[in-house]
Amino acid sequence: MKKLKEFIYESYDDYLKLSEDDKKKLLNLDLEYGKIALIARYETVCRRINNKDEEWDKFKNEFIDNNNKYYPKLDYDDFLYEQYDLKNRVNTLIDKFNKFNTILSKYYIDNLNTILFQIEYIENLNSDDYELSDNKKNAFDKELLDEAFKIIKETESYEQPDKDIYKRNKTGKFVKQKIQNALDEFGYDWKIIIDNKMPPRMGVNPEKTFRIRETAHFSDVDIESLIAHEIKGHVQKKWNAYQTGLFLFVFGLSGKNIFDEGMAIWNTFNLTMHHKPVAMFSIALSYISCYYCSKYDFCDAFTELKKLFEGKNVSDKRICTQ
Repeated sequence: MKKLKEFIYESYDDYLKLSEDDKKKLLNLDLEYGKIALIARYETVCRRINNKDEEWDKFKNEFIDNNNKYYPKLDYDDFLYEQYDLKNRVNTLIDKFNKFNTILSKYYIDNLNTILFQIEYIENLNSDDYELSDNKKNAFDKELLDEAFKIIKETESYEQPDKDIYKRNKTGKFVKQKIQNALDEFGYDWKIIIDNKMPPRMGVNPEKTFRIRETAHFSDVDIESLIAHEIKGHVQKKWNAYQTGLFLFVFGLSGKNIFDEGMAIWNTFNLTMHHKPVAMFSIALSYISCYYCSKYDFCDAFTELKKLFEGKNVSDKRICTQ
């Protein structure tokens, strides 16, 4: 009886039906895709924001306190995607995959079209006339939205319990060592990079780096949750993807967030001794926030979100910066 590993490799080659020349061609195209996907990640999606607190103060003063519509003007680091000729490279690669008859081609094309949408969004970032296409507006799952609204409604407390394990008294420097220990334990060759300009406290990146904002603070429960979520979830997924030899899987297929983030969230609730009580509330709020931003302008989206919390102790700043 064949071992499972032998069966998988044999089936993989048989299913793809690629000649040796086509396998070399796929690897070359995949390498170009990997370069494009990495550029797109940092030059379209992962922006550094330099004035978030200042713009929050202006929004509060103008719109919340005085009911004058104000749209935050975030100061991002410069967009450099044009210097990489990104749009032309994406279109060229789409054309090559359209002419390359392999079962994987459609997945590359789906992801490359997503990058084109990201570029289009940035090019129209400051346009008052820009609207999301209908398919983007209708991309939200009604069942998930209903569940998100239900979670918001049923959440009784939005504050962390007043216990030592929930107090954010650990520095980013302390957490860096905890993360390094966990990476070493699982044998993942990820590098830890300090990045104090990133908006989230930490994040996993496809180029085998684990970024931490050293100025952030964490609780014991945060650390436990982050190891389950980031390392046992995101790092493990990307580590396994690297074993395939294709950047297509490192960056993930279209719809990957459902499974990638979904698995990491599942770990948070099932591979930890302590749960963050407001974790599911935050997830639900994020989903509803994105949905409202696809329907309304920024001020109206904030107003609609605030209606969800009438009479409840949720700060305007948390709603605005969600």
